[in-house]
Amino acid sequence: MWNLVLSWKWVLGIAGSAMAAGSLVAMLTLGHSFHFDAGAVGRSSTESALVVLGPYTVNLADDRFLRLTLAVELTDARAKAKLERYQVHVNDAVLVTLASNSLTTLQSPEAKVRVRDEVIQRLKATVPDLPIRNAYFLQFLIHN
Repeated sequence: MWNLVLSWKWVLGIAGSAMAAGSLVAMLTLGHSFHFDAGAVGRSSTESALVVLGPYTVNLADDRFLRLTLAVELTDARAKAKLERYQVHVNDAVLVTLASNSLTTLQSPEAKVRVRDEVIQRLKATVPDLPIRNAYFLQFLIHN
């Protein structure tokens, strides 16, 4: 499992450049990642951070499968170490949360928001005092 940790401000800066954003998407799609140490450039370690989880492949309830990669935004970059200590539990929480769904329960935009909220709640219940601000789908593909 690869994790990507970036300062939120750094992500916004890179997104301004189409070439850099394209490179980031290509790296995430290929399953490669890197670690950006926010402290190395003089930023506070309490800044928010994005941690990429996945990709996950989940068997859905209707014999389809979902390929999912998501980024979790932490309000405190120091929490990344806690998330890594609970990596097995985090993976299980994501897989269990998603496995009970089917194509019909995942098709609408509202359903994706519901699933994202369920994943956030499951992660908060799994990892004590995890400071999650939000989660973002980077890849959400349902295969027949």
